[in-house]
Amino acid sequence: MTPRRDADFLVFSVVDADPDTAALIANTYAEEYTRYRRELDSSALTELLSQLKLRIAEVAAKPEGEKSVLYSSLVDQEQELRTLQALQANTFLIKPADGGTQIQPTPVRSGILGAFLGLLLGIGFAFLWESLDRRVRNEQELERLLGLPLLGRVGRRSRRDSQRHPIVMLDEPASVTAELFRTLRTNLDLVSVDRKAQTIMVTSALEAEGKTTTLANLAVAYARTGRRVTLVDLDLRRPSLAKMFRLDQSPGLTDVAVGAANLEDALQTVALRTVLPAPQRPSANGRRHSSVGGSNGRGSNSGSLSVLSSGALPPNPGEFVGTGAVAKVLEDVLRRSDIVLVDAPPLLAVGDAIVLSERVDALFIVSRLKLLERPAVQEVARILESCPAEKLGFVVTDADFYQTHGYAVYGHMTQQPERDVVRLESGAVDR
Repeated sequence: MTPRRDADFLVFSVVDADPDTAALIANTYAEEYTRYRRELDSSALTELLSQLKLRIAEVAAKPEGEKSVLYSSLVDQEQELRTLQALQANTFLIKPADGGTQIQPTPVRSGILGAFLGLLLGIGFAFLWESLDRRVRNEQELERLLGLPLLGRVGRRSRRDSQRHPIVMLDEPASVTAELFRTLRTNLDLVSVDRKAQTIMVTSALEAEGKTTTLANLAVAYARTGRRVTLVDLDLRRPSLAKMFRLDQSPGLTDVAVGAANLEDALQTVALRTVLPAPQRPSANGRRHSSVGGSNGRGSNSGSLSVLSSGALPPNPGEFVGTGAVAKVLEDVLRRSDIVLVDAPPLLAVGDAIVLSERVDALFIVSRLKLLERPAVQEVARILESCPAEKLGFVVTDADFYQTHGYAVYGHMTQQPERDVVRLESGAVDR
């Protein structure tokens, strides 16, 4: 029952699964309410009429009572009360219910309302997650927090591929990932052209960010440009360069530093695989001889790559890396190399990298997106301020990028057997 504001009306509504039943209940309730309201409004007059009828009966019972003036007056009063009773009975049923209207279910309305509320909640949860998530998600934020330029990106690889082929510059030199390391090499040359940095250290904020893998591939990329490159494993907490290149762990840097081995015996050479058959140059007798040349993975171009493994691990690596013996080994390695790349422990884990920064010309950071949190990056930036070496920039690993599928012709040529490569010189065809 709902009262109307614009008039003295009452609207009776009934909710039921059957429209006929709903209409019957509404009409019955309205009729009963009308009767009840009439009785309630005229109850006082009905009581007066009852008393007046008794009085009229008493007067009429007396001799010549009906002819008396009192009787006539009482009858007139009865008539007036009946008239008032009729006037007060103003409750009526105006319009009975003749059918029902479906109000449930409303799938369209419910669907629209649900979609709106879902979208609103989703946006709210997204903003909440963004405010609570402290991880660094893009290069721009990392560049702002570190205050360093971006040197390059290394794309995401599956765990199986990373374990089977950690050094893509050797195993898959024509891949997109290998091209990214060549780009990193070029960018490092550009930023260090005025600094003349020959000894470059690579570190990270935390472990498992890909610094050693990046360093190993970068070393191969440098060697393929014709330079003499030496990799030095100074991560004396968890050395991994020897395992990555499948070399012997000892003798290594620590053995050379304490005088237990010579530097020549500790340095291990990595074979740079020739990817494409090199151009053939005719000799005096008319025969052609292979000449390895070029870069970008096509050949070694007389470059070399040597690895100085960690050797026997000392009991106090943090103090050992700061000794003069280690500095002397790095100086001897530099005299034999065009560029020296040093693998150092993470900055936030131990203080070895801070000590080593005094022994190198420059350094750069390797960072994995969606792993580092903003407070950790801010702490790395604070530590870098105390490092005397030049800060070249940072490299992002596990990055998303648009691959250039099938763009490079060289990428297709490397997949062909050597006998299918045809070279033309002086009008002759050599198969």
